[in-house]
Amino acid sequence: MVIDISWWRNQLSSAWCGLPIVIPPSAHPVPIFVDASTSFGIGFWWDGRWLAWCLLEGWQADGRDIGWAEMVAIELGLHCVIAAGFRNARFILHSDNQGVVGGFRAGMSRNSEQNSILCCIIFLFQEHSLWFSTIWVPSAENLADAPSCGIFHHGGKCFSHCPRIPFHLCKFVSLHQ
Repeated sequence: MVIDISWWRNQLSSAWCGLPIVIPPSAHPVPIFVDASTSFGIGFWWDGRWLAWCLLEGWQADGRDIGWAEMVAIELGLHCVIAAGFRNARFILHSDNQGVVGGFRAGMSRNSEQNSILCCIIFLFQEHSLWFSTIWVPSAENLADAPSCGIFHHGGKCFSHCPRIPFHLCKFVSLHQ
């Protein structure tokens, strides 16, 4: 791809081309929960606060499947952390999708659409000095399960730091109001 070649040319011609190796800080004490559901959309839960995004018609095509939506849930969770103003921080993130947790830990997936989302996540990690450690949790224990299914009466309040939906996701998700 031309854009990739241009990026590499720019990186390799800079005065320093590398990635600093740093030790991540201790994990934030409050875990994050994310989930996706084909029946409604994507849910986020953190410290008694939630957000939900509806999956828009046509999202499920061209390799985008529930695994892709679960990876998008991680990206949107990361955008929530960024919108809340966190930098140089590490979080424990819970997801009930073993494939996404495994792909996230491995840094790759067999699904190219998931890999595209993972690339966006890694870019945001580097740009904001953030880390996520992912942990699989059973669906029954995933606090983001209810908002991902469009159920909002399970307590909690709406998350006050609503992030902007990234351009590459605008035609696939919309914030539930």
